[in-house]
Amino acid sequence: MTNKKDYILAAYSGDESVDHLSGDDLEKLTHINHFAAGLADGKIDEKSVGGLDDIEKLKNFDVDILISIGGWGVDGFSQAASTSRGRKRLAESIVNFVDKHNFDGIDLDWEYPGIPGGGIAASPDDKKNFTLLLKKIRQLLDDLEHKKNRHLLLTIAAGAYQKCAENMELEKITEKYLDFINLMTYDMGSSREITGHHTNLYAPEFAPDDYCVQKAVDIYKKRGVPSAKLVIGGAFYGHSWQGVENTNNGLNQPAETDGGTFHDFSEIADEYMNKDQFNRYWDEKACAPYLFNGEKFLSYDDEESLREKVKFVKEKNLGGMMYFIHHADYKGLLLEALFDEFQK
Repeated sequence: MTNKKDYILAAYSGDESVDHLSGDDLEKLTHINHFAAGLADGKIDEKSVGGLDDIEKLKNFDVDILISIGGWGVDGFSQAASTSRGRKRLAESIVNFVDKHNFDGIDLDWEYPGIPGGGIAASPDDKKNFTLLLKKIRQLLDDLEHKKNRHLLLTIAAGAYQKCAENMELEKITEKYLDFINLMTYDMGSSREITGHHTNLYAPEFAPDDYCVQKAVDIYKKRGVPSAKLVIGGAFYGHSWQGVENTNNGLNQPAETDGGTFHDFSEIADEYMNKDQFNRYWDEKACAPYLFNGEKFLSYDDEESLREKVKFVKEKNLGGMMYFIHHADYKGLLLEALFDEFQK
């Protein structure tokens, strides 16, 4: 892996963070997922997408820019995909948007087929309807490819859990329609009132579950996804717990809150790292760092853990890495670590 095109290094970049993508960043990246478009009336909600003028400025760089559609709390996929007419309406609106704004492809972020939550409707029929929706989108992209004379990408963002994998016809959609899958290997276990890692590479000891990147990769490979089409996720943010029992340096301990509080990596670096009251610990088994001050616990990715993930990508011959979200590390420390490790 000596050339950046030998692997995928993709950034999720929000509307408000387009200006944070420097030329140096763009030289490191292979893909940008412009996050995110919502849905309205069974179609892509064009008014929900900001930063389109700024996106045009990025087209001079050798990087594929995809429109990411959906995300946690975005409803409408299940309803639109439930009928042939609805799938056609949604797919046409998305592909027309790609054509209009000259995107290089689509990253579909339906969270999650067949699983209700976050105000998102779900149906037992989502599994087959998801396949049919992707089929329609891919057909329309193929037509648009002839017009533009270049390949247009279709990817999805997928949950890291067994249930998420079971609710998709993975072997079929990967073989026929998808260029690759972005595995959201973060936010794992952050909803419980027990501290733990939220984006760990391997399963930790003595944890209430064994969520980890390795397990997620194994789940998807066993369901027929080729290694080269799996892109694992890194987190440019952390989760914190309060009121943590001061045992085992705070790891896997009961807390007064769940891990629902978010912290950008820049905030963690500026306000928590190397501060007298906080100590950094490294979980050798999980390949994950954490901070603890006797009462507050923070789980996050740093340069060391991200380098370990890149090594894992190379060892397992995976497609590459993506991360969420670019503006959360304004100094570019984490992207530099990822890029540097891919060059080795």
